[in-house]
Formats: sequence, C-alpha cells, structure tokens
Amino acid sequence: MARLPADSELSPHINAAARWLVIHQSGQLTERQQAQFSRWLAEDHKNRTAWDNAQRLAGMFHNVPVELSRNVLGRKQKSKRTFIKALAGLVVVPTAGYWWLNSGQQTAAYPSIATVHGEQRELLLSDGSRLKLNTNSEVAIDYSEQQRRLLLVRGEIMVETAPDALYREFWVSSKHGSVMALGTRFTVSQTDHETRIAVLEHAVRIHPERHHEYLELGAGDTVSFSEHSLGQPETNALAASAWTRGQIVVEDQRLDEFVSELERYYRGVIRLDPVSAQLRISGVYQLNNIEAIFDTLQQTLPVQVDRPRAGWVMISRR
Repeated sequence: MARLPADSELSPHINAAARWLVIHQSGQLTERQQAQFSRWLAEDHKNRTAWDNAQRLAGMFHNVPVELSRNVLGRKQKSKRTFIKALAGLVVVPTAGYWWLNSGQQTAAYPSIATVHGEQRELLLSDGSRLKLNTNSEVAIDYSEQQRRLLLVRGEIMVETAPDALYREFWVSSKHGSVMALGTRFTVSQTDHETRIAVLEHAVRIHPERHHEYLELGAGDTVSFSEHSLGQPETNALAASAWTRGQIVVEDQRLDEFVSELERYYRGVIRLDPVSAQLRISGVYQLNNIEAIFDTLQQTLPVQVDRPRAGWVMISRR
C-alpha cells in the first residue's frame, strides 16, 4: 500500500481540493461555502488543476458506498483529518480499489462531479458514454459489474450513452424516480418538486419512484414527473435542451421567468423592476455572450439596462 504523505509534503492546492471534495460529497454544501468554493477555484489555475485531478481520480472508484462523506463529517476532527490526508494521498498517487476509512466500520461514497454557478463541463465516462453538466449541477457515478447508474444530486445533465461490452443497463436516478436509457441521448433536469426529461435521440423508459406505471418517451419529446405522477409528454425537446448548445430558447415567455433562467448562468446580480416582469419575450439567445443579451433586451423591449458597478445589472421600465 502506498504511504500517505505527511502534511508537510502535501501541496496546498491538492490539500484544499481534497477538503472541498469531502464537503461536496457530504451533501451539506451551504450557499456561503459554495461562494467560497467558487472564489477559491477562480483565484489560482493550480486550484482548478487540483480540483480536476481529484474529480478524475474519484471517477476511478466504481463501488463506493454513499455514506462515507456524511459519516466522516459527523465524526470527530481526527477522523476527518485522516480521511482528508488519505484523499489527498490518492490525488498524488493513483491507486485502484475503494476508499476505506479506518473508523470502526467500512463506509465510502460514490464519486461525484460538480459544476459551480455559471460553469458547464463535459466528461468522457469509463464506458465511453458522454456526460455534460449544466451550471450549478452535481452527479454521482455508480458503475459496477451489474449496472451503470448516474445519481443526479442537483441541477441538469445531458447523457449520450455508449454501447457496453458487459451489456449493462444505463440508468439515471433523481429524487423523483429513475430513467433507463434505450440507446439514447437525453437530458435530465431536477428541481425540488419534479424531474424533467428531454429525449434527443432514440428513447428512454421513465419510472417514477412511487408510481405503478412507467412511460417510454421517444426522440423529440419531453415530460415532467414527480414521485407519484407522470405528466403529459410535449414535443419541445430542442428548446428544453438548448443549454447543451450554449443557448436559451424562449417563446412568448414572461421577462421575469427569462431573467430567472439567465441568472443561472450570469456570474453576478440581475435586478428586474417588478413593473417590467410581465413583458413577453421570444428568441434564441447565446450564453457565451450574456452582455449582448442585455443589449438585445434594451433594443427590443421598453426597458433600460443599467450597470451601476461590475457584476450588477439593473433592468427597469423605460
């Protein structure tokens, strides 16, 4: 077994990445911690490199039980410190196997990948499937000899499945149920109250958590479901998956709803005058130039866009 490095040997960037990974996987990340993490990630490119390495190595571990981080964070500081050192050691020295914490019982956590506010990421999974995360999203990876499963913790993902040499089924689970891929490309979006599926190629089979029926959804269609019910399919998958192409697509949408969607990608503050909330908007907007979107709003709607300081945008009725 590789020797765990002493504290003095640990790169400060790797050590910090290990600590952030523990917090992310605990499921207890607060808004304040999210802001601190975003600042840490942006302040030094070495932080981003260390974070990417930690997440890539996490993906090497297939059968890692889900309660490790929660249990670790609930234990005394010595156990937390031991785990962080072990995790940092894994970042330095790649190994094969599981994460085990010597704390009286064997527990571990599924490796997860996350994005911060305004960030999108694409990954190639070990079976050749492709995964894309939208802004402020997190997904845990549970691959075993029997199945391939992604656990959507929060936010929104797109999956493009690859044929599997072991003929394992591919599932995506949310808090409201599970979706089985039928050789497909699709998106999954989760809110507190429902999960929404948009199928871009082939089909999926949707199983709500506490509903006795399932639904097979084909290409071009979307549907929302909760634990207890399935909604009616609609034909608007291209609009629902616009984020995967770097766009927001809206048709006759209220301006306040559009601004709420835009806030997911804007790394700053947007304030909308309540008088302007019910104005209607349609169009295709490019997320790689959000400042241009503000200019377009001012040109096409009776609104004034002001920028009183960096990172602040105020939209008011003209």
